Amino acid sequence: MELGIRHITHHPFNPRAKGKIERFFRFVQARCLQNNTARNLVELNYQFYQWLKWYNYEHVNRTTGRKACELLSPSMFKPVPPEINLDELFVVKETRLVRKDNSITFRGKTYYIPAKHHLAGLKVEVHITEHHLAIYYQGQFLIRLANN
Repeated sequence: MELGIRHITHHPFNPRAKGKIERFFRFVQARCLQNNTARNLVELNYQFYQWLKWYNYEHVNRTTGRKACELLSPSMFKPVPPEINLDELFVVKETRLVRKDNSITFRGKTYYIPAKHHLAGLKVEVHITEHHLAIYYQGQFLIRLANN
């Protein structure tokens, strides 16, 4: 929602509704992934990127007789605005109640919020990454705490 993207779903137990994407996944597995020579994830990502460029700009679809890039003219895709930091957007977000001692708990560990942010009894939103917890109150960033 923060990026203005609408999630399109299909009816449960209706494989025809998602057949095109499933067919594409099968095509990717048969044409790209089975023939890769990658030794690690970085190499696999690079090979997949090269394959995807070929698929989008050179491969002609048998059914449509067109390249994938021609089907998206004008493109429905729009770039992410530069002011949006995707690393801050794609995080786990949880709500926590701040305890009387101005602390919250996460995965059995107590994190203390500095006294200048007196939030006892209030709910905060915690943005969780592998390395830190970012504390927000009413949409305002307060502090980043190390996630050990």
